[in-house]
Amino acid sequence: ITATTYTATGLSPGATIWFSIIAKNSSTGAVSERSLAISRVISATGLAAIGSIDGNNIICGAVNNIIYTVPVIPGVSSYTWTVPAGAVIASGQGTNTISVNYLVGSTSGNILVFATAGSCQTSTSSLAISFSNTAVAVPVSGGNQTQPYCSPNPLPILTASATVPAGFEVIWYEAASGGLIVPTPTLNSVGTVTYYAASRNTSTDCESNSRTPVTLTIVGAAAPIITTGSATTFCTGGSVTLTASSGNSYTWSNGAVTPSIIVNTAGNYTVTVNQGGGCINTSAPTMVTVNPLPTINITSNTSTTFCQGNNVTLTATAGNSYIWSNGATTPSITVSNAGSYSVMVNQGNACVNTSAPTLVTVNPLPSAVITATGPTSFCEGSNVVLNASPSSTYLWSNGATSQNITTSTAGNYSVTVTNTNGCRNTSASTLVNVTPKPTVTLSAFPYTRLFPGLNTTLNASSTVPVTYTWFRNGNLLNAVTGSTLPVNVDQLGNYSVTVTNGAGCSNSSSLLSIADSASNKLFIYPNPNKGSFQVAYYSNGAVKNTITVHDAKGARVYSKTFDINIPYQTMNVDVRNHGKGTYIVTLTNQNNKIVISEKVLVL
Repeated sequence: ITATTYTATGLSPGATIWFSIIAKNSSTGAVSERSLAISRVISATGLAAIGSIDGNNIICGAVNNIIYTVPVIPGVSSYTWTVPAGAVIASGQGTNTISVNYLVGSTSGNILVFATAGSCQTSTSSLAISFSNTAVAVPVSGGNQTQPYCSPNPLPILTASATVPAGFEVIWYEAASGGLIVPTPTLNSVGTVTYYAASRNTSTDCESNSRTPVTLTIVGAAAPIITTGSATTFCTGGSVTLTASSGNSYTWSNGAVTPSIIVNTAGNYTVTVNQGGGCINTSAPTMVTVNPLPTINITSNTSTTFCQGNNVTLTATAGNSYIWSNGATTPSITVSNAGSYSVMVNQGNACVNTSAPTLVTVNPLPSAVITATGPTSFCEGSNVVLNASPSSTYLWSNGATSQNITTSTAGNYSVTVTNTNGCRNTSASTLVNVTPKPTVTLSAFPYTRLFPGLNTTLNASSTVPVTYTWFRNGNLLNAVTGSTLPVNVDQLGNYSVTVTNGAGCSNSSSLLSIADSASNKLFIYPNPNKGSFQVAYYSNGAVKNTITVHDAKGARVYSKTFDINIPYQTMNVDVRNHGKGTYIVTLTNQNNKIVISEKVLVL
């Protein structure tokens, strides 16, 4: 035999055969030692006997997916099943496990199965099936049960319940399908368990195809817990909020009966909580510690009453940290100002206390304060009056000796005042800022005299960043804020611009006149048009002009007299009701004399 596997044939049932093997190198011819021999006994029948069929043999009513199985036989290649008339093998044919659907109209009979391996076949295993077309209704649950448990009380015993009609009995299982029968469905430990009730006909042994679940739960009640809203160690004057875990009623060790208490006294605090269901437990104690406040004093190295310019050192009782009423954080402070001084000292354990106040009295020097009657920052051309506080004599930094001075010059100003007892004091400096006016130049390009259709632009310039305010004939032009201003013949007049820098200082340009330019032309615009247009003609005074329009046939289609008050006053004409074509526009003066005529094209 030269292969790695070997199939023995022609064997007799009940015989024993021994096997061993050697290896040979195909290149060198070297041969290994012979392996240990093994033996095999040939089955007397060829295949092992098939086992009993396991599965439900009492079927009540149409039901699906009833499982039947036999033990696996080594060497078997297929299992052949048959079922009673009316039943159907849903799956598993050919295997050792099948699923059977019992349809309405199925009959009692036998489930049969045998196994095959090649030409070998086992004997047939049989399971008698009793089928009834009447299904058994599931039991009615007695309801899920939940009960609290409080140690050291005895554990309760919960028993699942379900009801069935007369002639039926309740069978309890550990699972929704299959599983073991439970003789007594009870729970007597903390936790949850679910039992499943089936209904069995006591006459036919028919059992309901499904089961009713009933859940039993015993809930262990935990001891109450006290939670704290802040630290339980604090200083006299502080407090902490203690809160009990949820319950129906509360009794604290200090007599309070609310869910929470505010405590400012040292001690051990407990709470007894009624948690319902007969559970009344007491929490572990919570210790509250109240540390006393330290005694704090202030000592001084000299008298606390002195003249302005001197000082005194104040020292606090020793501690870990200090906060004085003037904001200092050192053990000692040197003060030269009158007032009431106190110190808050922390001497450890987070407790702080504040000393009694120490009064420091300072005999004052004469007041030396400069007050201004107006802003000390202003624009070139203005001034400010500086006033010294009342005293006997005055000496200003610019040499003046009066109580007040008027200045228009930038600089720092101070004053030294002397009172009747010779005490002298010098004020802080007062800074006077004088901002120069911005420069401004106004020009027109390219024209200063206009007629209809001729425009010009006014240009304002400054050496510093400024904002612009424009005026025409002294009237503010609200809509214009830039450095340029376009002007047409309808906007003739005297223009000026005021510039303002970032400091608010302003300067105005000289007037720039934009005047008319006399012309003997009749201006019509737009031309061509849709029948609505404007007419302008130069006039050097107040006159009355009449505009007459004739069509190409000579028929008058429009006539209107206008009061003219400015050189190129606009006269609005509308001939839209007379159609397209070329029209003759004639201007007649107040003496009814034709001054000029022009053509206009209406599209």
